Amino acid sequence: MPKHTDILEYCDNFAEYSSVPSQLVMGESAHPRPLVSIIIPTFKRPQFLREAVTSALSQVTDASFEVVVVDNDAEGFCAAEVDATIAEFRAPNLRLFRNDENIGMFGNWNRCFELARGRWVTILNDDDLLLPNFLATSLDVITRHPEIKLLSGLVQVIDERGAETARTPLIRLTGSAVKRFFSRNRQGQLNVLRLEDYFLTNPHHGIAGIIIEREAAINAGGFSPSLFPSADLVFLIRFQMMYQVHFLHEKFAEYRISVNESLKPELLRLWMQQGFQLRLELAQYINVPLWLLRLYAQMVAIDTARYYRGFANKDLDISQLLREMRLPNMPIYIFMPMYRVLLRTVFYFSAVGPDKEGH
Repeated sequence: MPKHTDILEYCDNFAEYSSVPSQLVMGESAHPRPLVSIIIPTFKRPQFLREAVTSALSQVTDASFEVVVVDNDAEGFCAAEVDATIAEFRAPNLRLFRNDENIGMFGNWNRCFELARGRWVTILNDDDLLLPNFLATSLDVITRHPEIKLLSGLVQVIDERGAETARTPLIRLTGSAVKRFFSRNRQGQLNVLRLEDYFLTNPHHGIAGIIIEREAAINAGGFSPSLFPSADLVFLIRFQMMYQVHFLHEKFAEYRISVNESLKPELLRLWMQQGFQLRLELAQYINVPLWLLRLYAQMVAIDTARYYRGFANKDLDISQLLREMRLPNMPIYIFMPMYRVLLRTVFYFSAVGPDKEGH
């Protein structure tokens, strides 16, 4: 597995599973090369796959595009159901591949880039949905702004559990009001995300609602399986440091939270540790006193634990988890949104960010 001296270090993650082939199960590769590849990685979730494929094939656009499903279920537990689902569509621009070995979630995402034939690629998780205007809107923006290498848009979260989070109504209201007041994004507005944006929060929902130039994604090294579960965010930040990440304030996709979705304490610990370390490394590129940034990084780690206790694991012992990470169990509540406002103001008056010269 690739080794990292730090989270943001460049690594060629495509080499790790280069010896594992993917077999073409259905469809043909003889069609003309499309402009866009919509790639759907899947693993043992055929109950959602049909909706994802339908949303991909239902794009209202004149642009040429293909839809490619990459099944990582090498043992074939759901192969018959997946094959039958794909066969139902009878779409000439739809292909199905199956990996000879399970190469992990992020290994399979890298394989998506490798199997794509289009110049532009979007990865659609098998339980998420693209809105019908996704390709038309994103390609129109890319045509008008040829410097774009990656375009991200708004994502609507569909929580099928109807669950409440650990945040109180007052905290949710305060945070929402602050976000609306200080947001640089307005309907239809195009912005370039900066490292400060990634330090303050995660602007994305995984890889949902993102279209990226295939060659640039490969040059950026792809997703690092060794950085599970944060490899998607690390990749996007690394991409921003090499090129630029553009954000359009327009809804592109729907992100599903399943009824049975849960989060083990071990996974949450990884999430918190990686998020904390990632912000400390980002602090190296931000012209602000380190103690200010470190305090905020601690707040985010604490907030992450409390949020995910309500989100996916109500039995989580937060105090023990914070002790294990040597983080203070401090009250953040309304203080955190206001501290975010303070940092955003400081960032506004500070120069930040490395040159986009690659790795």
